[in-house]
Amino acid sequence: MGAKNSVVEVVAANVIVVEREALLKAHPVDDDLRHWHIWSQLDMHDEATAVRLSKFMRNLMDLVVPDAAIRDSDTAMSGELDLSSVKLHDAIHMDWPLKASQIEEMIRDFELSADAVHIPLPRESYHKLLVQSTEYYAAQPNVIPLQIPHGCTLTVVGDLHGQLHDLLYIFKTQGLPSPTNWYLFNGDLVDRGSCSVEICAIVLAYQSLFPDAVHVNRGNHEDEFMNSVHSFRQEVLVKYDADMFDAFNALFNALPLAHVVNRSIFVVHGGLSDAPLTLAQINTIPRHEYHLHVPNDRRMSEELHWMQDLLWSDPQVPLGLATSRRGAGVVFGPDVCAAFLRLNQLKMVVRSHEVIREGFMWTFDVDEVTADGRVPEVPPSHVPLDMGDVPESMLLTLFSCSNYCHDSNRGGILVLDAVLNYHIHTYSVPPKRSLIRGLPAFRSIEDHNRHNIMQLLLSHKSKLAQAFAALDESKASDNMVTVDTWAAVLRQVLELDLDWKELAPRMAAVDAQGRINYVKFLASFRAVYEGVRK
Repeated sequence: MGAKNSVVEVVAANVIVVEREALLKAHPVDDDLRHWHIWSQLDMHDEATAVRLSKFMRNLMDLVVPDAAIRDSDTAMSGELDLSSVKLHDAIHMDWPLKASQIEEMIRDFELSADAVHIPLPRESYHKLLVQSTEYYAAQPNVIPLQIPHGCTLTVVGDLHGQLHDLLYIFKTQGLPSPTNWYLFNGDLVDRGSCSVEICAIVLAYQSLFPDAVHVNRGNHEDEFMNSVHSFRQEVLVKYDADMFDAFNALFNALPLAHVVNRSIFVVHGGLSDAPLTLAQINTIPRHEYHLHVPNDRRMSEELHWMQDLLWSDPQVPLGLATSRRGAGVVFGPDVCAAFLRLNQLKMVVRSHEVIREGFMWTFDVDEVTADGRVPEVPPSHVPLDMGDVPESMLLTLFSCSNYCHDSNRGGILVLDAVLNYHIHTYSVPPKRSLIRGLPAFRSIEDHNRHNIMQLLLSHKSKLAQAFAALDESKASDNMVTVDTWAAVLRQVLELDLDWKELAPRMAAVDAQGRINYVKFLASFRAVYEGVRK
């Protein structure tokens, strides 16, 4: 091993600590909504970066690495990981046919160590569950119709992202799944949180026990390349091995894309397509062929473009369609939604995919806070031509992770009865999180924003320096730029639509003439590796 490789190993083994005194000492801003907007923009930027990275990784592996070598590398990696904190739950066993008491015992055991690192089930039992679930879903259509029986309720759960404490809270308040207590999990069970494996075990076990009562949609993170960039792959390799990771993704490839509840509600993870799709067309999508790395151009089949839209798209308040800043899917307005509902004789779209501060949002009417009501009895009467003419209650966004990634949002779930009366329940569940050495602990959303902005500025430091140096006004010997210029450069280079002018006094020294020394500003950011820090 040469010196260069030694340096790489040191970098990989240590956590980058970004220091920025001005930000760390900044006074808190009272307006929580402003902090939330900043966090949302940073999260969207992170998602787009993950899309680009996952596509690059896939293309690179296709060129230079045989599949067998990837699996061998994963196996070796899992054996080198530190498993000192892993708790082996030998008491948990899964026998077939499954019984509710077995799953309840498993849940109780998980709850004792929620958010810790532990192996939930013996490998053989879990692998059998994954294979059986894959076989079941592979035989299902892309769009599954559901009819809620009288005397039953259906709870729609949005993104959980490995946050076991939220799922346990939902079960405690709404009851465990049963023939009269149905659940529909709307994708993104995995990634981000530390208990994706446990959540999948619970959901799949109940689905196997009550196949008419427990249902799952595919989300954009139920994708091998997306969850390799984020945390799920690493979690599975710590708790099991590469073959189990393959088994999980075989299941994800088999999951359906949407459910239609009582011939009225279209439940999908992301959103709608730029094509006016019928349910019959969605059912023609070869969902087993889809991966995020499939080229986003004409080489991708039209049907796989549709699928990417269903997994990745977001609604917008303005009419029409736009390119998504996530790097996949589209952004669609209320006119697109109304046209889809009218075409398919549906009344409402329920989707997830997007962090919502209060846990839910009537996206086309952001001032609407109704949590109780009834689904419209007929499809929208018209396609709106202006924003003053948008039909009510067309689209609901649900996000079920509370305090997502250390932040201050609420989680939300939708409870429906047989005649489509609904109640939206929101909550905030503090996680029983064990602090892991080397990971940052955030006191607030503002604290988290500071950390993420510092990381972003550091990673783009050289590009920012080049952009400032290219400006005519920056040729002066004092290296000073106006706040307007400083803000424009940050917006252009970071591709982040924040009010940088307002943030300037909190991030940089602004002189009496309203100028910033960009050299001193950039010099205040540096990376320190904890393992070699004196």
